This record gives sequence, C-alpha cells and structure tokens, in this order.
Amino acid sequence: MSDHEALVDDAAGAVTLRMAVGQLETRLAAFMRCFAAAIESDCRDEEVVHQLRVCARKSSAAIAIFSTLLPRKHVKWIRRQLQRVRRAAGVTRDLDVLIKRYRELADHGGKSKQRARRFLLRLRRRRTAHSSLFKLYARLIDSGKFVRHQQAMLAVLDSQACPEWDQPFRPWSKQRITPILAEFDNAGSSPLVDIAEVHAFRLRTKRLRYSLEVLADALPDSDWNSIKPVMSQLQSIQGEINDLAVARQWLKSIAKSATGKQRRFLHKQRRLARRQLQSALQRLHTTWTPQAAADLKSQIDCITG
Repeated sequence: MSDHEALVDDAAGAVTLRMAVGQLETRLAAFMRCFAAAIESDCRDEEVVHQLRVCARKSSAAIAIFSTLLPRKHVKWIRRQLQRVRRAAGVTRDLDVLIKRYRELADHGGKSKQRARRFLLRLRRRRTAHSSLFKLYARLIDSGKFVRHQQAMLAVLDSQACPEWDQPFRPWSKQRITPILAEFDNAGSSPLVDIAEVHAFRLRTKRLRYSLEVLADALPDSDWNSIKPVMSQLQSIQGEINDLAVARQWLKSIAKSATGKQRRFLHKQRRLARRQLQSALQRLHTTWTPQAAADLKSQIDCITG
C-alpha cells in the first residue's frame, strides 16, 4: 500500500504529523531515481535532466515545510546538496532550451542557417563543459553520504518520546503555509514589469506550489486538483519569460567573442528575443490579475482548512 493510500484508509480519518513527514522518504527516493537516470543517460536526455531539477526542488520544499521538526544539521546539509544539484541541472537545462530554440533555425533558417549552426555548435560545447552532475553524483550518491544523512534526518520519526508527532496535521500545516503564501502574495502584487520582479515572483510561485503538493499528498480530501491548473498556467508563462531572459543573456555573452556577420546575427536574435519577452510579459499581466490572486488564495484556504 502506498503512503497516500495509507493516509486515505486511516480509520480515524485524522492525518498525524508523523504520517505526513513520513512522505519525505518517498520524495527523496524519487530524487535519487531521477539523479541515477540522468547519469545513466550521460545527461543527454533533456527531459530526465529537467525532471531531476524538479525533483530536487520538490524535495527541498518538502524538507523546508518540516524543517522545524527535523535535525537541523542534516536538514541544512541535504538542502545544500539539493541546491547544488538543482543549479547544475539548471545550467544544463537552460542550454537545452536554447539548443531546442535554435535547432529549427539551423535546419530551416534560410540565409541564417549557417550562422545558426555555428551558434548551435558553441551552445553544445558549452553544455558539455557545464555538466558537473557527474562529479556531484559520485560525491553524494556513490559515496553513500546522501543516504546516510537522509537516514539520520528521518530517524527522528521512530522516536516515541515526542508527543508533537501525533498531533493533527491540518492545523499545523496552515501555520507553515501562511508565511509562504504571504511571500507569494507580496511578490505577485509588485508591478511585474522588471525581469528581477518576475523572477522573484517565479521563485515564490514554485515554492508555494511544491509546498502545497506536500500538504495535498498528506490531506486526501484537499482541493489540490482545482488549484493545480491555475498554478501550472502561471508557471508556464513565468517559465517562458525566464527562458527568453536567459536566451538574451547567452546571446549577449557569446556575441562578445563573435565578429562580422555572426555578431550581427546574434544581436538580431537578441532583439527578437526581447520582443518575444515583452509579449510574454503582457500575457502575464493579463493572466495574473487581483481577482485571480484572490481566487487562488480562497482555494488555498480550502486545502489548509
């Protein structure tokens, strides 16, 4: 029986904190599977690398929710390693998005085909050079250090001397989600015209979504399915904005060492990305309105009771 089924079938119908925290092991196991799959594919599978980044962020969000109840030393170490993996996978993923963007232009770009191919070649070389996931896997997984810290962190669940573990989870979860929701509201209420503001909002959106997933998994009668499409749409637009902003940074960086027609090609692509970025920002402003924010907050209140 899965953890979720066990929670649903609980005869008393009351999810305890001990039961909820027990799901951390499942999330960390998913992270380790994704990490192994990425290494087995030599980090060439774009989707696997993307999922590794997502699993690392989800695991970190879950640990953060319960951090006040777990050994600080191990929480701090595991979250630091998850951040390192996420950042390494993030660089690879950003380059994957760029490669996908310019692969079609390199194949069907008309007069720009040759210059797009040269740019694509440089991106692929940088992708190979930036992949530090192999060293991290050897240091964390092959060495057994990650598993040892995980086991030490979760060993506290076996303790029967802590009565707080058996308190109802729902009221406790509301206390933990309230400051995360406040950070999200604060970031979302900014003008969102500056890329830095949008980036901050994007990070708060991710943290809120992954924290809500932790609560939804532990509360089988939650309304997460009604919230998920709203969060997904918002993250999709934020992700597009981020990808275009990153593309402009890479184009600027590589253009510095380019000359002649290749340099003009890169500057032209950067101007195109800027226009697309402005269009994506307009879609964000149309989607994320005060009413949309109020509706989402009301739905979240239904989850936490």
